[in-house]
Amino acid sequence: MSLNYLESSKAKDLLVYLGCIFEKNYLKKEKTYWKCIRYNTDKSRGRTHTKNSEVTFHNDDHNHTPNAEEIGVKKCISQIKEMSNQSESTPQQIIAQMSCSSTAVSAAALPTINSMEKMIQRIRHRKNAPPANPAVLSELIIFESYNITLDYEQFLLYDSGVDDNNRILLFSTKNNLKILASEQSHWFIDGIV
Repeated sequence: MSLNYLESSKAKDLLVYLGCIFEKNYLKKEKTYWKCIRYNTDKSRGRTHTKNSEVTFHNDDHNHTPNAEEIGVKKCISQIKEMSNQSESTPQQIIAQMSCSSTAVSAAALPTINSMEKMIQRIRHRKNAPPANPAVLSELIIFESYNITLDYEQFLLYDSGVDDNNRILLFSTKNNLKILASEQSHWFIDGIV
């Protein structure tokens, strides 16, 4: 039987086996030990051990029945998160696509549309978040995506370097420099000291 893996809301590994969901408990000698996700809340004692993606031990001592609805919801949310990172579709398009592919039982148990839209927006915000402000100029790292314009023109024309105590950064396009050189007789420059 092939093992299915999911990711929890806290980005932890989950194992789906025989209709139950297990969270990773610990690793020891190439063996992964899993416990039922309801262990902390309901004291469910179901356990599974895996090695090389094969089950080596299974204790079916659950105090609840297998829940296909919960598995379907977690799979759907996991797919929504994955699509949020990989596609440029709108949140509504992603949700519609996932709602169509999920079963009626799990679709009814999904969070509200507003909640799923916010989840997609949070994921995309984290992915596209700008870097933190540096404490000193030598810590400033300019990523490649900030070196070019949306038209793929070079935007960072000069950087005196990280080792320079009086670091100078010149942002412009070659076209804008031509305009400044040809039409302007007065330049006003701003800087931070």
